[in-house]
Amino acid sequence: MAITNPAQIRDDMSAFSMYLSVADQWGLNGLQRRGLVGVTERTFYRWASGRPNLSAEQRLRVSYVVNLYLDLHTIWEGDTAYADRWVLESNAAFGDRAPIDVMTGTLVDLHRVYEHVHRAAE
Repeated sequence: MAITNPAQIRDDMSAFSMYLSVADQWGLNGLQRRGLVGVTERTFYRWASGRPNLSAEQRLRVSYVVNLYLDLHTIWEGDTAYADRWVLESNAAFGDRAPIDVMTGTLVDLHRVYEHVHRAAE
């Protein structure tokens, strides 16, 4: 089931665990992982040690990432490897930048990539 509302994520540990699973599938490095949720290295490692405390914006970011992952797997149902690789490859829709490079900017940038993929998945 798609998570369309950040409030559907019952607790911060569940949200962070889902996020880490997606980041692992995508093969993201530490900088990319921190950039997607908008936190410092220290905060990220505190969360990873089992003490996540996500703000409303960070929950929204996690929701976008998880739903983006689900949408990519809907679009490329028969090619899960490509669905996971898509965020790392340059894309004309984003000025030949990789979507991950766009998404690690502002919340608006993350939403822009999410919307692009979500429209294609509908």
